This record gives sequence, structure tokens and C-alpha cells, in this order.
Amino acid sequence: VAHNEEGNAGHIQGVCPEGWHVPRIAEWNTLIAYVQSKEEYQCDGSPNNYLKAMAAPYGWGSSSSTSCSPGYNMAENNATGLGLLPAGVLNYLNYLSGVGSTGAYWVVSPSGKAYQWPMTFGSSSRSISFGGGAAVSQYVKMAQAVRCVRDEEETTAEVTPLQILLWQLQILCIHPVP
Repeated sequence: VAHNEEGNAGHIQGVCPEGWHVPRIAEWNTLIAYVQSKEEYQCDGSPNNYLKAMAAPYGWGSSSSTSCSPGYNMAENNATGLGLLPAGVLNYLNYLSGVGSTGAYWVVSPSGKAYQWPMTFGSSSRSISFGGGAAVSQYVKMAQAVRCVRDEEETTAEVTPLQILLWQLQILCIHPVP
């Protein structure tokens, strides 16, 4: 795990390319708060039903009867353009599960450690969850998707916070952690 030493304290490069870092939970929460604040991204008028606006409109192998979830009427997904995919998890027993029904992404935990705190969602979810479930020792043996955030750069262009975050969050890979 590499740290960016050019003034970006707390950024963990991990598997991300130079100039990018594994997002912190706080960065995801900034994006989530923005999406929740915009009525056009809320399902059924509830700020708690935001995942559908962030989820890809394809790749959900199992449909859901839960309205406002990504697996329910997938054509209505992805109003934000973020396109979160249900790539599943390669668990600590080397078993791939959840493809098409579960998304799990590595994030930097509140303690500042990368790869010990997953962000998860499912085909029947209406929001994103952080952590929970398996013990940390099991998480670090799992392969999950990674979305990288571009390190801050000076810009003079006027853009919305959502545009900035969408540009920064790029799918990199599914990467097992040793």
C-alpha cells in the first residue's frame, strides 16, 4: 500500500494508478449526500432511496420485486451516470459469489487502512452499506472491485460536485489482496 507523498495525506494509492487513490468512506459519503440532496435522483421522493440512481442499468442477473432497488426495472437505473456494477465477491475460500446480485468495493476504513472495509449493495438494496458482516481478517483475503478517485488537481473549469466525483470514480479492476 503506497501513500501519495505530494501533500495528499491520508490518500492510499493501493492498486490505483499514479495520481489516483482508493476512496475513503468520507469521499463516498460526499457523493451519497449530493445524490440524496437532488430530487431527480431520489426514488419515490425519498432521499434514502438513492442507490438506483447510482447503479448500472445492466448486469443485474436477478430481478427484484423491491421498488427503488437496482434489480427492479433496470432501465430506470443510473440517472447519475456512475454505473455501479454487481461484480460479486471472490471470498476468502476462493469462491466467486454474488455476480449479478451483489456489488462490493474496497474503500479506506475510518481508521485509515485500505482494503479492510468494504462498501456493499445488492439487487434489492435501496442504499449503500459500509463494513459489517465478516471479520476483518476475512475481508483482507477477498477480491472485490476497486473504484479509484483522482487526486485533487487545480481546475478553472466550472463543474458541479457530481461531475467532479463521477469523473474521479473510475472502475479499475477486481484485485485480490495478499
